[in-house]
Amino acid sequence: MIRTADFLAEQLLRGAERHPGFEALKARVEDAGAAPGGGSRSGPAAGGAPVPIRGVAGSAGALFLAALARSVKRPFAVIAPDLDRAEAWRDDLEFLLGPDRVVYLPPHDVVPWSSQVATGPVRDDRVTAMLRLGDPDPPIVVIPAVSLYRLAPAPGTIRSRAVSLQRGTEIAPEILAHRLVMAGYRSVGEVGEVGEVSRRGGLLDVFGPGMHYPVRIEFDGDQVASLRTFDVSTQRSVAAIDRTRIAPAREILFPEDLDARLRALDRGGLSGDLEGARVRELVREGVYFEGVDWLAPHLGIGLGSVLQYLPAGTAIWVDEPEAVGRELESAERESERIEPDARERSPHLPGREELFDPPDRALARLGSFQRLESRVTFQGGEREPAISIDARPQPSFGRKLDLLRGELRRLEELGYERVIVCDNRGQAERLEEILGEGVVSVDVGAITSGFVLPPARIAVFTDHEIFARYRRRRGRRSAPSRATIRDLMSLEPGQYVVHLDHGIGVYRGLKRITLDGQDTECIQIDYAQSDRLFVPIDQLGMVQRYSAEEGRTPLISRLGGTAWQRTKAKARRAIKEMAEELLRSYALRKARGGRAFSPDTPWQRELESSFPYEETPDQLRTVEEVKRDMESPRAMDRLVCGDVGYGKTEVAIRAAFKAVQEGTQVAVLVPTTVLAQQHLTTFTERFADFPVRIDMLSRFRSAREQKEMVEKIRRGELDIVIGTHRLLSKDVQFKNLGLAVIDEEHRFGVAQKERIRTLVENVDVLTLTATPIPRTLHMSLLGARDMSVMQTPPRGRYPIKTEIVEMNKDVIRDALLREADRGGQSFFVHNRVESIDRIAHLLQSIVPQLRYGVAHGQMRDVDLERV
Repeated sequence: MIRTADFLAEQLLRGAERHPGFEALKARVEDAGAAPGGGSRSGPAAGGAPVPIRGVAGSAGALFLAALARSVKRPFAVIAPDLDRAEAWRDDLEFLLGPDRVVYLPPHDVVPWSSQVATGPVRDDRVTAMLRLGDPDPPIVVIPAVSLYRLAPAPGTIRSRAVSLQRGTEIAPEILAHRLVMAGYRSVGEVGEVGEVSRRGGLLDVFGPGMHYPVRIEFDGDQVASLRTFDVSTQRSVAAIDRTRIAPAREILFPEDLDARLRALDRGGLSGDLEGARVRELVREGVYFEGVDWLAPHLGIGLGSVLQYLPAGTAIWVDEPEAVGRELESAERESERIEPDARERSPHLPGREELFDPPDRALARLGSFQRLESRVTFQGGEREPAISIDARPQPSFGRKLDLLRGELRRLEELGYERVIVCDNRGQAERLEEILGEGVVSVDVGAITSGFVLPPARIAVFTDHEIFARYRRRRGRRSAPSRATIRDLMSLEPGQYVVHLDHGIGVYRGLKRITLDGQDTECIQIDYAQSDRLFVPIDQLGMVQRYSAEEGRTPLISRLGGTAWQRTKAKARRAIKEMAEELLRSYALRKARGGRAFSPDTPWQRELESSFPYEETPDQLRTVEEVKRDMESPRAMDRLVCGDVGYGKTEVAIRAAFKAVQEGTQVAVLVPTTVLAQQHLTTFTERFADFPVRIDMLSRFRSAREQKEMVEKIRRGELDIVIGTHRLLSKDVQFKNLGLAVIDEEHRFGVAQKERIRTLVENVDVLTLTATPIPRTLHMSLLGARDMSVMQTPPRGRYPIKTEIVEMNKDVIRDALLREADRGGQSFFVHNRVESIDRIAHLLQSIVPQLRYGVAHGQMRDVDLERV
């Protein structure tokens, strides 16, 4: 039986509490907490010698800290050596203690000294953590080492600017709106993102950091009459609430009072040149400008270590102290390297020690707290006797289930509790079916890394490590996103919209009108002859943006007129004619029937269990729809439409494996050689543990290799062939083609599509696209082809950010370094082959420490493949 996450967390915590080392660790923490100073920030002597802990592997450290947190009544913090370890600690502690008992204080994800601002999720996590650490019962805070390097505003600044409201609170709505704007909120017409505030008469909407939903505050005069959360997509209330606390929307905050702002400016060291005068004027007006965070000392805003946010008596668990020191030194070197260029661009920047904590000073601050220093191995030389956890990492099974079963039997004979933790119920059910019932307890949870605790006789394995997959990352709570209304409110008054019943009009904005004695939010649309239409927000599905070729001015409809009805009737006739033509051609294909594939096999479930990420709901639904089509007696013809990175390739991989198990061949048709190579790599990795023969037919292969591959395809010696247009050549004949996967159909020409049509007359077809061509989309919408739409982004995926700026070396340098610092790759797209090498040399001169490669379509195959 698969147990709940809460049950599993309780089982693991009890296992830690019966470990002999836990009582010793608990006693040391309690003794320090009871001593005068208790590890508070009262000076170096308060911290004392650290408590060494050895043998901490996998997620065992998080388990012991969670057990301590519920046994010892004092605050705790974690210092992790890097971002990956910090996020692992956060995820493990959230699972064991609950998400409300853990906060995360990440570093700013920007290049030092640059004018960039932290991304929304980072900013929200930081402000939420800073605010909640001042609560009477503070949560555990997880802090990556690099967060200690950059200084932050004093805790009193953040906490004094939070606004607490409940029914009956006396505050004028205009004063509250001003306070929020001065706290970094953007004043907008309609709230839809974190950090926005909107006021309409006696209503004020606000979406603050840490809020699950935005809050609508209704005033009766200058008194709060009601508080309600609401959905940004519909603007409808979700629930009434008794109280709320609105956090500031940013860290660096100007004083609310003008005189206080000016006094702070006088205390700062802002220069008197033109740039200083510009900054002074912006501060006077209360405008948060680009780069303001780096000027805080000049603006009279004091900065200090983030450790000052920790409550008195906090015990800090330092994960691998030597690695923490190295990370701080690395951050210092990076700042020193970038500083000269930054000062050349902005000479008025404050000194480095006014913005950053040098590594030795940051480590000295840590020394004023009680520290629990954990290491995987024993270092020796500690002043205090080490507490041994004796945790061992999860064994590596190399995806071999026989090895796993053998290890589970061995542990059972030794009397161990054995648990395999899966990220979701679907994975748990698949793994339980593969292993067999009663072999091991398979549960749902979010443990990052498995471990074995011999003293406690407990072994915890994770499914992603069993199958040698990437470690899954729990998604952060994402703010609800707007749908129709968000798109509509991106319009400016005066732009054209279309109402389904009334035709084309001019959008005039959001209005509040009284209907039957009740205030109602509506949008106003103006029509010909001064007619006006007010559409309630719950009927926005009837309205959409007008789109046509650029520069074309539409004819405004007249309310009650017949012209719009004639236009709709004409469009219906055209669609009907096109539908009849398409249905005739596709009915023939459906009438001929196809192959009915068998239901899922254990191998199919094993492949799906090895997927390295958590499937989105849309992805799971699409997979089921594809399988249902393949198992039916008619030939599948399904279009899968989804954005880049939404998991379309994984859908194709599962469909291909289902076809291969029936002894049929699979053709994967892609428009470019680069995409073919990417698919070859992905398919090969996913099928590494299965006897599936995969190869690629493209210009990356020599003429002799292509000839050999064509012969293998004809004889049925290849199961999956990934190819470009070369796959459509007349000499390519499949022995037993069962499935054709077409990626980005719109990239193929008319002649190639005719060849595809003859290739797939009686086989299942799966088409993947992010941008379906109108004809393909119409066929799907009309039912001639089935369609699956994947609209749900993967957990934790950040929205794509697009900026249009002039060519600027500083922007290029900041963007490339920012991506390199997080361990990612950058692609610089240039539109001329003739000058692409010159651009590459330019980039090397701007950021010489990075490695570069140049690729374009006119390169020799071998050179392109090497890049």
